[in-house]
Amino acid sequence: DGVLYLAGGFTQATDAQNLISQRARLAAIHITNDSPITVEVWNPGTGGTANHIQFLNSSTVIPAPTIFASGNFGIAGGVVRSNLAAFELKSGQVVPGWDPVVGGSVFALQLVPATVSTPALLIAGGNFTSVEGLDFRNLVVLTSLPRDPKNPVLADASWAPNPIPGPVHALALSSKDELYVAGNFSSFATAPGVSFGNLAKFLPRGLTPAMPTAWQPITATPGTVYSMDLTADQSMVFIGGEFATVNSLAKSNLAAIAAGSGAVSAWQFATNGAVRALQLDRSAAFVYAGGDFTAVNTV
Repeated sequence: DGVLYLAGGFTQATDAQNLISQRARLAAIHITNDSPITVEVWNPGTGGTANHIQFLNSSTVIPAPTIFASGNFGIAGGVVRSNLAAFELKSGQVVPGWDPVVGGSVFALQLVPATVSTPALLIAGGNFTSVEGLDFRNLVVLTSLPRDPKNPVLADASWAPNPIPGPVHALALSSKDELYVAGNFSSFATAPGVSFGNLAKFLPRGLTPAMPTAWQPITATPGTVYSMDLTADQSMVFIGGEFATVNSLAKSNLAAIAAGSGAVSAWQFATNGAVRALQLDRSAAFVYAGGDFTAVNTV
């Protein structure tokens, strides 16, 4: 419908006529080719930075489309919500009764769609130590989504990989429900003795959902992967961050990795600073990157 939803640290949004609308870290902008940019009335607001948003379309269980917002806040839509909240997409009202109470910042969200026999899952990654007062570190699966009477419990206690030591910054999901995880971590509580280099893959609907798979590309330590995206055919995972090597091959903050084998591609672009956001244009095969750099391949 030509509406772009935004999350960040802003307090205002401006339309094509330079009219300023007050918006607290969340906004909806109407963008079409045949009309000027306008700011929608949708205005839920959060009391601190909003890092990520995720949509859930209507279903038989959840009758109204929902938008999830995560970040570092204690208020959302005028009510108490700890770093993660759900809003009705149309009205912007906070969904009542849904409050996972995340004990720390949430940087990334990924929805795993429902199947005939299983409900939808919402996976959250970030820099947190608890969810609903229970010990969940940096990664959690929420099995109960708004207004789902069949699943009153939110956090799945059986799914606690607990990446160590640091945050999860990015999540990506393939059409086969393969979950790619990126951040700053070297191990998981569910895989003792196995070393990781800020990248991992899980099968959240598999027989051992909390166990990372053998997909283990290694970025240089110290280093962090802040962003990633899958190609249209889902054969490659592009990553951006702050690192010097991947699998011991020189890669300055950008790399492409085989989604199956974990082998590093010959694709070579280097930035002179961290890449914090990355998006593939699947139709034109472009990679868009943003971050703290001023040059790419010294240009």
